[in-house]
Amino acid sequence: MTLEEVLSQVLRCSISDVNDDTSTRTIASWDSLRHIEVVMELEEAFGLAFPPMQAAAMTSVGAIRRVLQQNGIEA
Repeated sequence: MTLEEVLSQVLRCSISDVNDDTSTRTIASWDSLRHIEVVMELEEAFGLAFPPMQAAAMTSVGAIRRVLQQNGIEA
């Protein structure tokens, strides 16, 4: 599953709405509760466990992509 697919599914938005600029400010459904879901689904999809500080900072697709890349995952 791709990063865009995970986010589209969890945030219940079109995959075409998911790009590096997509963030908690641009998607109304991306609230604090949904953010926890995003982090959990990303951990499951990519076999990672994000430290709390890192998870809290993942508030945009671009930020998530950078974190994944830091963990050796091309997303």
